Amino acid sequence: MRRFLLLSVFVLSTGLTAMADGVRFFQGSWGQLLSEAKRQNKPIFVDVYTTWCGPCKLMTSQAFPNPRVAARMNEHFVNYKLDAEKGDGQSIAKRYGVQGYPTSLFLTPDGKLLHRAIGYNGIDKFLAEAQKAISDAKEARTMAIWNAEYDRGERSAKFLRGMLLKQTEYDRATADVLDDYVKVLPKADTLAADEIKFLSDVLSTTYTKAYLLLAKQTASVAGQTAKQPLLPGLTKALSRAEQFDFQDAVASQDEVQLEQLIKHINARQQAQNPALAKTPVEQKAILEREADAVRLRFYRASRLPAHYIALAKKIAETRLMTRTAAELARADSLAYLQSTPTDLGLTDSTAKTPPQADRSTVSRLTALQLSDLARNLTEQSADKKDLAQALRWSERAVQLHNHPSTVLVHARLLIRAGRRAEAQRQLRDAISRQQPDHDSVPMLQTELNKLKP
Repeated sequence: MRRFLLLSVFVLSTGLTAMADGVRFFQGSWGQLLSEAKRQNKPIFVDVYTTWCGPCKLMTSQAFPNPRVAARMNEHFVNYKLDAEKGDGQSIAKRYGVQGYPTSLFLTPDGKLLHRAIGYNGIDKFLAEAQKAISDAKEARTMAIWNAEYDRGERSAKFLRGMLLKQTEYDRATADVLDDYVKVLPKADTLAADEIKFLSDVLSTTYTKAYLLLAKQTASVAGQTAKQPLLPGLTKALSRAEQFDFQDAVASQDEVQLEQLIKHINARQQAQNPALAKTPVEQKAILEREADAVRLRFYRASRLPAHYIALAKKIAETRLMTRTAAELARADSLAYLQSTPTDLGLTDSTAKTPPQADRSTVSRLTALQLSDLARNLTEQSADKKDLAQALRWSERAVQLHNHPSTVLVHARLLIRAGRRAEAQRQLRDAISRQQPDHDSVPMLQTELNKLKP
């Protein structure tokens, strides 16, 4: 009996040790991995990571040691880790179209893609993605079969719809297949509601005719009561496609790809808003502002501080700081006169006295842009000259729009410059102008408290 108990304890402790070990990863070359997967007749899980990726580290420390994850992955997969920036990892990641990190690749034993998941969103979602791959491994009609039929020339509308849905499920790029699907659609300026919804569901890139086609549908959808419920999904699809392409450009730090994306976004804006073409000067100015905003985002995300600083200074000094008070006042009046009651936030179109804040739309936006550029410039640069320049921008921002958000940025820059007394005055004045229960008061007060001796 004693021997039985000892054996039971040994077996139990051994099992717990195995679980504590977490997910077991195969050690060897890529070719050896495929051979091992064929030997075990198991699909493959590949954790594609980089050494600098925060979510990759979180998945490694949180998910892989978890007993539930270990049990699922060790039973159903041959597991493998792949550094996308080292050795063969670069070519393998490119082969499978890896665009972000971490990417979880689920493959057949011979290396064909079953399923793909990008990012890490917790243990439960990771297990859900793994379960999709397990189900796909048992399914007869894998992505490889769809690809083979497409390569043989199958282009019927039914087939293309099915393949697009499958590609979306697998997080695969859909540009080529979408272009083929657009070709078989009826030639009409306005799409049927079911086609708009379908294209919205499967759109994943701006590099397809479907992107601009959907953009052109925005006005007709908004103007038809029956189609208005489609508008949120349509808008989200266009934004999603732009974001995916933006992330791809950032991952490769490809400015040529970024400029191509900007061209696509400009074309979308013009398709959605024909009024942009009122005058060439007005159209050019609007599109340039939008393009520079995308470039700034790209430089920050790509860790290119010198590029960001140069563009930020150009925008602030040549476009924002040069606008005189008289010019801004005229622009504010024009924007107000051209606005509808709905644009101004009025619920009663008969109201004769709109909110005063709406009479300074251009000045307010200029101030917020300057404040944002000032904050980001000092995040990108530790140079004292750049700090002094940022302070000029934030000071002008407060003059144009004395708001808690602009005051807070200016006060923090004053503190960095050693001008604590001025920062205290700015914060006290901002607090005194607000109602005691205003949302901004705690934030301003916390900043002020930091300055107390």
